[in-house]
Amino acid sequence: MRLSMSILLFIVQLGLSNRLAAIEIDQLSHCAPTATSDSSVAVLDSSHTDMQAWSHVGAYLTGDGSLAPLQKRVGLIGPDKVPGAQCRDCWPFRGALVVKLSDWTQQHVNGLEVKNFSEPVVFGDLKGVEIELKFHSQRSQILDQSELTVRYRQQVSPGALSLVDHGNANLGITLFGGRPRSDSAATLNAEIIIGQDASLVADRWLRVFIPIDEFATYLEQDYQRQPAQLLSNHEQPVLGLRLVAETESGQQLRNVLGDAWHAALPETFKVLDMSLCRIRLLKH
Repeated sequence: MRLSMSILLFIVQLGLSNRLAAIEIDQLSHCAPTATSDSSVAVLDSSHTDMQAWSHVGAYLTGDGSLAPLQKRVGLIGPDKVPGAQCRDCWPFRGALVVKLSDWTQQHVNGLEVKNFSEPVVFGDLKGVEIELKFHSQRSQILDQSELTVRYRQQVSPGALSLVDHGNANLGITLFGGRPRSDSAATLNAEIIIGQDASLVADRWLRVFIPIDEFATYLEQDYQRQPAQLLSNHEQPVLGLRLVAETESGQQLRNVLGDAWHAALPETFKVLDMSLCRIRLLKH
């Protein structure tokens, strides 16, 4: 079943504006069997489970305690052994991704990375990224625009809040590359932030296909970014894929407020509780 919806994209890192993109979303009655194809590279499925999780959540457990219940869920994502959760031929991975809305310091509280694909692939081979996932509404924590306004009403204007987040479920996806012959050379990366009203996409399996042309590509060297054309760097290898929770803008209040931001501003954590069944890179 094809859902009649668009995914809102906002890519702030390269200065792009809000835009709608033609991303394919299929609603699945269940997590389907692993598709076999010579034109795809497996990133995550029943045979490829080398997913690594990193987390800064321990740094926040001494604060107001709001992240304490999440410690086990964000520390390491593993196969979901909840009865009834099996995806025909695999157990989906289950966990929570968390992003901060106020301070940019360690704004991504945790994240997921996969570096060992089923076979090598270069950026020029890619048609797009396909992900099968489910957002769980009961254990996610996403404040909508009105709730954010109430939370910050004494300190931040609604206009400033709207520049950061609208209370949607936002997932940041990055394909990171590298040049094996030189650690100091510029490496190609491709990233995108996808998002939608959580009430429209939660609690159902979705297959999402994102064309590679919708990703923002850039060269990174010594932590400095420069916009780059995929065509000019098509031979660079894709070394890994990273997933993080995101604000809609990819920014925090500290970016928007500038010198007016202060550390006493209460922190808000956006939590995406989700299951991942499989991830594939589709080739031309």
